[in-house]
Amino acid sequence: MNNVFNQAYDTVICIGNSKHYLAHLNELEYARCVIAEPDKNSAKKCNKQLSEHNCKFVDKVITSKPQETASWYISKPGLYSGSIQPTDLFNVLPGLQVKEHTLPAQDITSFITENSEAAGAHLLIIAESNASALSNALSGELLSKFTALLIISPQQELFENLASLSKAKFEKNCFDFTKKVEGLLITTCLTKNVNKVEIKKLNEQLLQNKEALATQKQEQGAVIAELTKERDEQAEWHQKNKSWAESLKVDLEKVTVQSLAYQQQLEAANEQSIQQVNTHRETIELLNNDLKQAQQAKSKELIEVRAEAKAEATTKANTSAEQIKNHMARISELENQLKASNEAKAKELTEATAEVRAEEEQNKNKTARISELQAQLAEEKETNSIFIEELTKERDEQAHWHQENKKWAETLKANVLQLEFQLNEKSRSGSLGQKMLAKAQIDLDALRELYAEKVVNEKELVDLVKELREKLTLASKYYFNLQQEHPELLSANEFDKDS
Repeated sequence: MNNVFNQAYDTVICIGNSKHYLAHLNELEYARCVIAEPDKNSAKKCNKQLSEHNCKFVDKVITSKPQETASWYISKPGLYSGSIQPTDLFNVLPGLQVKEHTLPAQDITSFITENSEAAGAHLLIIAESNASALSNALSGELLSKFTALLIISPQQELFENLASLSKAKFEKNCFDFTKKVEGLLITTCLTKNVNKVEIKKLNEQLLQNKEALATQKQEQGAVIAELTKERDEQAEWHQKNKSWAESLKVDLEKVTVQSLAYQQQLEAANEQSIQQVNTHRETIELLNNDLKQAQQAKSKELIEVRAEAKAEATTKANTSAEQIKNHMARISELENQLKASNEAKAKELTEATAEVRAEEEQNKNKTARISELQAQLAEEKETNSIFIEELTKERDEQAHWHQENKKWAETLKANVLQLEFQLNEKSRSGSLGQKMLAKAQIDLDALRELYAEKVVNEKELVDLVKELREKLTLASKYYFNLQQEHPELLSANEFDKDS
């Protein structure tokens, strides 16, 4: 506890019965003090004794949860006033007087938030029957404001539904415990362990770095997965386009073969037609020769027959020529269609080839980007590994010192437990003496309270005597002046005395 009283504080916040912490406040060095004291008489006496300090009084009952009013039990003697009604305390103090009052209330969270500075060393003193519950209601954010806490609470069996102090919560927030029993009261001192705070900060920083690294890896993995997906999709489309281009090429080859075959067939048909025409021409020449011979023979019948044959051959020749002309037109039309189809197929093939080349270029760029990201990830991983290694080294060093401090604390704890065991053994044999000592302590506290009231009364009497003295001096001076100015009054008074 000496560590608490041996340092200066910017702000001291006190909650509860002012009689419990007056002595502590006189020992401390602080810039400002805020005291929550619902009992106005106690607050007035406390203010007189702390008149030289910068103190602010709040006449409200501090509660663990928000509420407008709360019960406040004022006891005589006033050392056991608080927000919880005493039960078994009457068995220890049969003459104890307790009166319940309903007073304005404020929750401890808003009270500390309003009255604590943004930075600096802060001390919190809670001296109340409900001190354990109020302490347990403090959040980690509020606890971080204070460098030390002083909790003065009664023994549990003396008050109704009294909560126990949550040791695990304060240890989680890097506070060390020191407990002292004084009569019916238990004083618990909590001081912030700087080594634990640094270890906690390092662990939180290490956890944040791990989470950031994991997030970064996840994001980079997502980018790589997305790029890989795009690459695979591009490869799939490339494969599809390649297959389509190959099928177009096969179809083009088939059409080309079919066109060549059809052209060969047309050429063969053309040659056959030409041969037929030549044959017909030969026939016509033969008929013409026969006709000439018939004319020469002047055979009328033969001329007619040959004329009919010639007409027939001419008709056949004309028909064959018309068929050849139609065949040639059909051949030209098919050649034009074949040329257009070849040009369309070639154009589609060129476009597909260009698309394939563009996709190959995109895949190449994406592959380069993936390689770049993988290299960047490897570099960042190496940097983070070095940073994590340094943090781990610092954490191990802090853990080593923490372990040494823990061993020292365990040794001290063992010694304390041994002393407590010895003390319990002694207290078992002298329980009656302890009760008498507690009664003596209570009487002493009552005498202290009476003495404080006596000091105040004496001060008031001294002030009154001083005032009377001044008034008597003025009266004496007035009487003396009256005698000087009116001596006949003095003679009359002497006459009255003689008579």
